Amino acid sequence: MSEKRIVVIGGGPAGYAAALELRRAGVHVTLIEEKYIGGVCVHQGCIPTRSHLLAVKTAMQLNPFVQGSIALDREKMSRQAAAKSQKLAYAMEYMLQRSKVEIRYGRAVSVEERKVTLADGSTVLGDAILIATGSKEKALNVSDGVKVWRSDELLKLQSLPNTITVVGSGVLGVELSVILANVGCRVTLRERERQILPGWDQDISRHMEAWLRAQGIEIQLAAAGSGDASDVVFCIGRQSRKQEVVKDNRKDCSWLYCAGDAAGGIMTADWAMAEGRRTARRILQELNCVSQIKADTDGEVTQAAARCVFTPLEAAMTGEHCDSAFKPAYLETAMQPSGVLFDMEYGMVKVVMDEKTHVLKGFHIVSSMASELIGICQTAVAQEMTAEDFLRTAFVHPGESELLQEAVRMLI
Repeated sequence: MSEKRIVVIGGGPAGYAAALELRRAGVHVTLIEEKYIGGVCVHQGCIPTRSHLLAVKTAMQLNPFVQGSIALDREKMSRQAAAKSQKLAYAMEYMLQRSKVEIRYGRAVSVEERKVTLADGSTVLGDAILIATGSKEKALNVSDGVKVWRSDELLKLQSLPNTITVVGSGVLGVELSVILANVGCRVTLRERERQILPGWDQDISRHMEAWLRAQGIEIQLAAAGSGDASDVVFCIGRQSRKQEVVKDNRKDCSWLYCAGDAAGGIMTADWAMAEGRRTARRILQELNCVSQIKADTDGEVTQAAARCVFTPLEAAMTGEHCDSAFKPAYLETAMQPSGVLFDMEYGMVKVVMDEKTHVLKGFHIVSSMASELIGICQTAVAQEMTAEDFLRTAFVHPGESELLQEAVRMLI
């Protein structure tokens, strides 16, 4: 059997993970990347955003213990974030090269008949083609004279406006608002729904709203559009870039696959990586490379997928919301040992359980380390752990993980 050749378009989380998975099975992989390995996550989104938020969190933690207050240096924050992004991009490129993935830099302009055409006119052929071109920000029309900023433009922390309106209070809107407010901008956060973080548990939204207001961020709910803002950034979601290279979906495209943001599903980097690996294994199976497929270590992660907000007071959730079929337990952290220790005046933990089976169905957390705690919760939900199982181990004291057990204990 001749060697199979797979073309992956896009070197972000989905494309990168898929390329490595395919190479582990021994097939030839060509990865086409327009700009730089790592995609939006490494260069414009997850990495620079969290780098800035770590600086903000450090300053907040130190301020009570120093004379005066710590002023954040925007230039140093920007340089540090850029250095981290560059270091990670180099590491990812090295891993691809070490795995013998062929990397072609250039913009893919069209895909048809198992062939990718690049902007310079060259072509790449493959037995299968995986689209992992990522996504781009959505925006709304504004009046003349209104300056519309891109989120990645603002994350460079250069030449910022004195006041800015952030439209959309999802994860990016909340995180960007906190960063901008802590580097000297007066921030208004506008949301068309009646709660921030739409789609999240209402108690998480309520606690996070109170904390954001305490940081001096003005919040306007049930507010459509950008209002009378002169400077605005839209954080209202993202849209797939698949159609930029796939122009016609009417033909037989059994050789064409899609993963990550380009697929239009859950648009997070962790989901994109898991989906990239799963799609790679499906390609191998459908190309009759069954003997080369490794064990499926990702499985079905849909129900245990997590969402996180990485602000100094973090929020995270996984699994089900509370409804009539489930029993909730709600715990405020303010008077708990770790709540007092970590100054979590606005923290909370909410656990959702199937009352008949005692299986834990969902966790909703606001705490200083919610993004780390949620991994424990994902495992519990994915393994269909009962409340009794969850309580069999004594979690560390004093630590935030014991908050989870205290909330679960309230269920039985």
